[in-house]
Amino acid sequence: MEEETTSNSQTGQKKYFAFDSETSGLRPHFDRIIELAAVELVLDDNAAETDRGMEPFSVLIDPERKLTELNMSIHGIKNEMLVNKPRFPEAWDLFSSYIASRCAENYRPVLVAHNADFDVRFLRKELQRSGQQFPDWDIACSITVVQKLFPKQSAKLRDLRTKFGVPNYTEHRAAGDVKVLCEVLNGINRIPAQKGPTVQELILEDAKPFRKYSRQGKTAKQAVPTGKSSRAAYPACDWCDDSSTPERSPEKQRL
Repeated sequence: MEEETTSNSQTGQKKYFAFDSETSGLRPHFDRIIELAAVELVLDDNAAETDRGMEPFSVLIDPERKLTELNMSIHGIKNEMLVNKPRFPEAWDLFSSYIASRCAENYRPVLVAHNADFDVRFLRKELQRSGQQFPDWDIACSITVVQKLFPKQSAKLRDLRTKFGVPNYTEHRAAGDVKVLCEVLNGINRIPAQKGPTVQELILEDAKPFRKYSRQGKTAKQAVPTGKSSRAAYPACDWCDDSSTPERSPEKQRL
């Protein structure tokens, strides 16, 4: 598979997106992506109301296998919901076309996810599996942003949603979680007299090309999960990056 073209991540205008995925498990080499979602992330002080009216792009994906009862209990996606849905190559074309359609010429996409390492590992594996080129996008992790601004507070998305009064848009569904993430980041942006770097500055500081992205430089071995709940949900899970909290859960380590 061809690698991405030379990065222009340090130059030009940026267009920001919140993105998320849902998967059939935690093992990129075995499990599959079953939902992709993204929505444009407008980082400005007056963005609250427009954010709530902005509908995300989302697509359900046929994983070419049956989900277990445990899988379905986590994200609520049922096997029957995936019947006749596109397989990953077609779904990826739709997803990447959405990103491209929102970017004017010479704008570089910057995609932000909560625990981006998880999503990127799965996307890389799916793209390799289908023989597709890695996108020339930048990736950033919103957990890193939150931890730098509020090092003593929880970075879990559900806790941030409560803190900033964000509605629960179908928790653990990609389309709902990208809307939550947009509103949380704008909630942080609107804190009066926020000292230090802005949300946008921290996103750009963390942003790396898709091909190279790895949160805090962790390797797969360093990211092996511990705790009974993860192992019970997905036996022999070979990695999961959840170093910021001692709690482990069978869900995608959303924090």
